Amino acid sequence: MSENADSKISSFSLRSWRNIYLIFSTVIRFVVCLQTSYIHPDEFFQSFQPIYNDNIPWEFSSDNISRSFVPLYIAYYPIIYVGSWLGLSSLTVYFLVKLEFCLLTWVILEWCLYRVMPAKPERVKASFFVNTSYITLVYQSHTFSNSLETCILLPVLYIINDIRGYLESKSRERYSLLRLTLLGVLVSLGVFNRITFVCWLLLPSIFLLKFFLQHTLLSFVPICSFIAVTVIFILIDTYHFHGSLNGLVIAPLNNILYNTDYNNLAKHGIHPLYTHLLINYPQIFGPLIFLLYPFGKEYINTTMFLSCVSGLLSLSLIPHQELRFLIPAVPLACSCISLKRSRKLSSLIIKLWIVFNAIMILFMGVLHQGGVVPAMSFLDNELGGDTTALLFWRTYKPPTWLLKDHLGSCAYFNRDEDNLLDLDYASIERDYSVDFMGFDTDGFVKTVSRIVSTNSDGRKVYLVAPFNAMLNLSRNEKVEFNFEELWSTSWHYDMDHFEYDKFGYRTFIPGIGVYCLTR
Repeated sequence: MSENADSKISSFSLRSWRNIYLIFSTVIRFVVCLQTSYIHPDEFFQSFQPIYNDNIPWEFSSDNISRSFVPLYIAYYPIIYVGSWLGLSSLTVYFLVKLEFCLLTWVILEWCLYRVMPAKPERVKASFFVNTSYITLVYQSHTFSNSLETCILLPVLYIINDIRGYLESKSRERYSLLRLTLLGVLVSLGVFNRITFVCWLLLPSIFLLKFFLQHTLLSFVPICSFIAVTVIFILIDTYHFHGSLNGLVIAPLNNILYNTDYNNLAKHGIHPLYTHLLINYPQIFGPLIFLLYPFGKEYINTTMFLSCVSGLLSLSLIPHQELRFLIPAVPLACSCISLKRSRKLSSLIIKLWIVFNAIMILFMGVLHQGGVVPAMSFLDNELGGDTTALLFWRTYKPPTWLLKDHLGSCAYFNRDEDNLLDLDYASIERDYSVDFMGFDTDGFVKTVSRIVSTNSDGRKVYLVAPFNAMLNLSRNEKVEFNFEELWSTSWHYDMDHFEYDKFGYRTFIPGIGVYCLTR
């Protein structure tokens, strides 16, 4: 009787985890993919903004070309061309690209895990943790270069692991020329996508070196394919940026030269060297770190483990450390999880893992700056032929490419690069956008009051701001303009500008609105 009961409980538990896996890997994956959360400006400003030649970031400027356009041509342009041919809206194109990233991640990760993991239980375990991770479900469906990096890295590691198996088997058959060629192509693409791609390959490359020493002639295959593809990519970038093949553009080299200058990194933020290890890594894995450390002896020699350690340690030597830089670590670390500890402890940690990821999916996949893109969509329908002034306060950098059909020759200003207090807004005859970022209330009110008071009658002025920011304008005697709410949503959370000392609990109220400003 007792054994029968235990069997039923075990069967129920197995079905429960399988159901959770299916819900996360299918339903939640696609639901989250079609949300509008906004995690970091680079998801637009290293992709759509330069593609649409709109408010181009410094990496793609002619004075400092540090980003290759090749990955954008490969990952974005096919959908953009189809969308343009079908007359689809910018928002629809955006969702289609996100869907592409979502499906690409799903297919590549599942296929590579199936090929790399030695046994079915290991594959199932790795797949479960990868597909229930909020990083996989949220970040990988956002248009980050880091998301593409994961999709390029896993096939490279599969080939390296296959070469490793070939060496250990001491096979006399010639190794696949196709895989060696593909290895060179993928490594080149990975480097042109992100120069830090090589960080994940430092330790696994030991097996490549061993292979090259034992098979000298075969080593020329990946080397030649790498060189050939690299030359092609350089020529594509050169023609894209210069309109000719004069003055070669080597974007990865420019990126290295830029980022090896400490003063340049300081412009983007300097972090303690322990940030990845002690802050970002735990933030990615949450309670799962108790199953990751210490790593089991059966994993420390695996290719996935070596790549994970290689990336984590080498990236920790760079003083600019953001969480998204560790996105590729998720499938690598999830391949090294041991469940051989206490059964109760493992079960508890897995339950906490599910809760942790559900919460993070809600915040990062739905709410985080989630109203910015819908606000742009509203403005896309609202804007007509009138000259427009768009003001953004306490939001992430506005993805103005979504308004490409309405904003012609638009002037862009932001707090970091312009003196917003002293700009002569009245003399600007074309459309303009002002990103006030986290501007202080007094300075913002003073500047906007001047913009509205000197505004010509033919220009419409719109403000996009979170609800908690607008609390600063209500009953503020210094405000010399009227504001009317045109649109709003509660599915937006600004976690950077809480003012509990001024507004109490109301500062935590989610939401964002679009307002029309008048005298």
